Amino acid sequence: MESFREELLKWLPENYECLILSVTPEKSGFSALIRINISSKSAALEWVQQFCENSFVTFKTARTFPDNTQKLIFKKEYRCLHNTRSSQNVKTPHRKHTGCNA
Repeated sequence: MESFREELLKWLPENYECLILSVTPEKSGFSALIRINISSKSAALEWVQQFCENSFVTFKTARTFPDNTQKLIFKKEYRCLHNTRSSQNVKTPHRKHTGCNA
């Protein structure tokens, strides 16, 4: 698991203060929970763009949450471009679906 953390540190944009809360091994990689010291929506979107460039992963929005609540300025869940969210019951998922966990 330490090697996943080291790999993640290579991908994180350098200009931001980040706290890695957890790194969990998955079938084809890992998932991570990261807290970042960002105070605006535009800075958060810029961070995601820099992370995508560093990690060579293209993310799509999986879920959105209300903006400007008491505790959150901005929150979004992302998924990899190659995770097409196909159901387990489908015999032949879409050809683009690679099961990517990013």
